[in-house]
Amino acid sequence: MAPVELTKDHQPAPGCYRHPDRKTYVSCGRCGKPLCPDCMRFGPVGIRCDECLHPSSHAITMPTKPIDLIAVRNQAILFALLVFALVVAASIGTTETIARQFQSVMIFPPNPLLSGIAGGIVGWRIWQSSGKVYNWQTIRLSLILGVAIPLASALVISVYAVVMHGALAQLDLAFALRVLFATALSTFFCWFLATQQHN
Repeated sequence: MAPVELTKDHQPAPGCYRHPDRKTYVSCGRCGKPLCPDCMRFGPVGIRCDECLHPSSHAITMPTKPIDLIAVRNQAILFALLVFALVVAASIGTTETIARQFQSVMIFPPNPLLSGIAGGIVGWRIWQSSGKVYNWQTIRLSLILGVAIPLASALVISVYAVVMHGALAQLDLAFALRVLFATALSTFFCWFLATQQHN
């Protein structure tokens, strides 16, 4: 049986965190993991493990401490209401401008670009308020709000157009397709920015 290597304190030398059978006296200067020669990485401030030298390539996407979901939800809903109002105001404003200038009614659904930006803003707020991490609950929140912003906007715009201008005939398949496109963009960007790990 091979002799056990001892440290200066007469304790068995730890095994490398990746190769437990390799005893070593060297550890990562940041996290303290024991490192064998194959796992040592030399950074500008000393020896590091792979994870500490290149943290972006080993990003931890799940939180190490509980997320205050109530605070995250409340902030996300507040931002969603703000961008929702912006999307609705832009569409109704355009509709009214066309009606005044050309004496005709054209219903403008939620602008896809504006909807995508709105969803991205809400996703970014979710990511920020959750401590720049995410879990399945924040993902679900981002998907719900990403879908809700353009759909709720389209509903309000449609009711407004029907009540104010009697433009029920313009709520056609083309209108629905534009709403679906805006919803897809909003949902994607809300999810994308809510689930990114920035270091």
